[in-house]
Amino acid sequence: MGTMGRFLKEQDGTAKTVFIGPCTAKKTEFQREEYQGYVDSVMTFEELQALIDSKDIDVTTLEKTDLCQASYYGRIFARSGGLSEAVASDMKNRSSEFEVKPISCNGIEECRSALLKASKGVLPYNFIEGMACKGGCVGGAGCLNHDDKNAKKIDDYAKEATSENVK
Repeated sequence: MGTMGRFLKEQDGTAKTVFIGPCTAKKTEFQREEYQGYVDSVMTFEELQALIDSKDIDVTTLEKTDLCQASYYGRIFARSGGLSEAVASDMKNRSSEFEVKPISCNGIEECRSALLKASKGVLPYNFIEGMACKGGCVGGAGCLNHDDKNAKKIDDYAKEATSENVK
């Protein structure tokens, strides 16, 4: 969130940046000193839906646009395992001698367990993807629904990407 906000402000100093997503933790992150001036506001999907409803906007009547800039890997990061897949692919594409051995932690308890094992030197992985919410960001508290099919919807959307490169 902060890096993207910084990038957008560098491109256009007059831009207003609003992070919209399922993560309620972004509300606290937004207040951190290093993001001041880069991110102007944060909204959850629930808050966005409330705003749309309050303005009587029927989103089904709006013209659809293609968001083709995001790659396959850019579209899967929001589900558990997506970030690990992107990092492993990028490192492989760089012909790096460093082999990524990721573990995808799905939920806070799995994160806690992996971090404890890492602190004791018994974790056989060298990259920890820690998704505090079950299922990843798609299971975040600010989502409109918590359907088990959300990860599949993300994968289906990712398959529509015109690029597989990590971006």
